[in-house]
Amino acid sequence: MTQNTSSDNDKITGILLILATIIALICANTPSTHLWYKNITHATTGWEWFHHPINIRFFINEMLMCVFFFAIGLELKHSFFCGDLSDRQKASMPMIGAIGGMVVPAALYIVVNMNTDGQIRGWAVPTATDIAFAIGALSLVQDHVPKSLKSFLLALAIFDDLGAIIIIALFYSYGFHWYGLLLTGLTSWLLSVINKRESTALWAYGILGACLWFSLLATGIHTTIGGVMMAFAVPTEIKGRPVLEHVHHAVTPYVQYAVLPLFAFFNAGTVIVWEVQPHPIILGIALGLLVGKPVGIVASCWIAESLGLSRRPEKAQWTHIIGIGFLCGIGFTMSLFIGKLAFYKYAHVHFLQMVKRSVLFSSVLAGMIGIGCLHYTKTPKKIAKRA
Repeated sequence: MTQNTSSDNDKITGILLILATIIALICANTPSTHLWYKNITHATTGWEWFHHPINIRFFINEMLMCVFFFAIGLELKHSFFCGDLSDRQKASMPMIGAIGGMVVPAALYIVVNMNTDGQIRGWAVPTATDIAFAIGALSLVQDHVPKSLKSFLLALAIFDDLGAIIIIALFYSYGFHWYGLLLTGLTSWLLSVINKRESTALWAYGILGACLWFSLLATGIHTTIGGVMMAFAVPTEIKGRPVLEHVHHAVTPYVQYAVLPLFAFFNAGTVIVWEVQPHPIILGIALGLLVGKPVGIVASCWIAESLGLSRRPEKAQWTHIIGIGFLCGIGFTMSLFIGKLAFYKYAHVHFLQMVKRSVLFSSVLAGMIGIGCLHYTKTPKKIAKRA
């Protein structure tokens, strides 16, 4: 797959993602289709598996999204070992940026909701980044930015997701199951063994991948992290054959043209009701995603570079980092997931509706600002293509 073909595919993916989101919002907010959309997205079998209702959204969010994170993990591993992030100083910047991009939004939310009853539980909602939508948004302007920014955003968003998973495990877990953790550890060890032996037995990776997914579900940890773990278990090459690149090229079309559009359609449909006077929850989330994310990411990256701890991606200007900071303000599905954990369990359904409206508005606005910032940053075309 050539670079131009990959660039075109990323653009098509971004367009499909936006179209699926618009269709979902229209269906959710049109009287004639609202009930139909609600029925197909929330229909359940009546069964639960480790506190997860078994329905089509479970299939998409817990299973198909593992494939997406597997593809992301493959690309990230390539960047860490062979690409833009192989330099430690460059690799440390997205990690430091992710930390700043979680701490500042949480602090802003807490300040706004400090003296409220029960609302403080939503402090983690604006800390999340929706990696699927952020990458889709970046793909729309990738011809105007250095290629290294995609690796930077991938790493930053995955570090952000890891942080979100830790937060969920520590503060919003339904209960930690040690047998799942033991099975996760055993499966991860077996994956490392076959990786070191450079095994080409795909059936072994498949079986262990299924075991890893099940063990994470049983543990209470979000299963999508299993996709990243599986990706890092795939050997970079075996006897000179680029295994990692081959697997990535094989998986990517399914992710771009099926997984992501389905994910957007079944998760983006939120009923839009505007508040005349912003509630503290709405204000806290909006400030967190629109102000806290870019400020936290840019400030922490600037401090890290000033202290000599990190370096910016190749050919990237600070206006590029600002644009990436706003794209990370697209919280969307991950923010909605944390909001549900924060309020639904405690019967604060009206709080959850405020979370949905604020996350939707803030994510759309953050995405638009980020795209605009990246599009209009003065970067010569020959540099953007060469970087």
